[in-house]
Amino acid sequence: MPPAPDPGAAPQPGFTDRIKTTVATAKDKAEVARERVEAARPDHPTVDIAFTAIERDVDHGGGLIAGALAYRFFFWVLPFVLVLVGGLGFLSSASSTAPQDLAKDLGFVGLAAKSISDASTNAERTRFWALLVGLPALYFASLAFVKALIVAHGLIWGVPERRVTYKKPVAAAVMTGVLVAAFVIIGVEQHVRQQSEGPGLIILAAFTLLAAALWLWVSWKLPHADATVWQLVPGAILVAVGIQVVHVIIVYYISRKIAHSSSTYGALGSATAILLGLFFIARVIVFGAGLNAELHRRRTERAALAAQEAEASGSSAAPAPS
Repeated sequence: MPPAPDPGAAPQPGFTDRIKTTVATAKDKAEVARERVEAARPDHPTVDIAFTAIERDVDHGGGLIAGALAYRFFFWVLPFVLVLVGGLGFLSSASSTAPQDLAKDLGFVGLAAKSISDASTNAERTRFWALLVGLPALYFASLAFVKALIVAHGLIWGVPERRVTYKKPVAAAVMTGVLVAAFVIIGVEQHVRQQSEGPGLIILAAFTLLAAALWLWVSWKLPHADATVWQLVPGAILVAVGIQVVHVIIVYYISRKIAHSSSTYGALGSATAILLGLFFIARVIVFGAGLNAELHRRRTERAALAAQEAEASGSSAAPAPS
């Protein structure tokens, strides 16, 4: 016979109690870690910059700005892929290609191409109408995305909102070229890494620097207060690295979600997954601009403080009138 339970023994915690205890322990450890990092801020400028950049992002509504950019980005992808798939006949085999393969080669363009190809039964007959609708839509979507970037950077940098200073057709064409170049960089990088037997990290670093140079040029054309082009480098590098990370998420997570959700939710599931990835990209862009703005604020404050100290030391060294 099993021994009778000891009436004086403490009851064993149930499953819910163990979960609550684990969560409470994790919260306590996270709070301790946060306090340690906060205490290290005065002694480690890098940690302090990271915290202040996050605080700046929260204060300026970085999540809302990124959502607006993702919305504009989404409505640029649709007409662009419509022109490619329906109008120009590119990516005609997208409907028979796995989402993972398209994501590896062409990122969001490949995923959107699959959705449009799945919805189109005969691209030859609709090619003229696709061009007729897609080209004007692409022009207005590119122009809207330029305006959204200008407004977003103006809000993040705290400078007055500016309109498009270039001719609108030129701005739309340049923005389309920049986005296409970004997709090409990612696609070529993926192809080179698959074909080359050399070290992948070197190839990754080279293409990341190329993407950073492209975004550095874009950042220089957007509102940036009185910062120099070299002072925009940290944000450009952050954006380039962040886009590489987002591309990995697209390949190994979002594309699989699209593959599983297409049969259940159809185009709605694909659109939701693509929007999620575009939001991640927009979040990286916003945080990159915020990082540059925070670094510029610190430089401005240090310069003003140094000027005040120099003025004070000059006043104290001046001889008293006789």
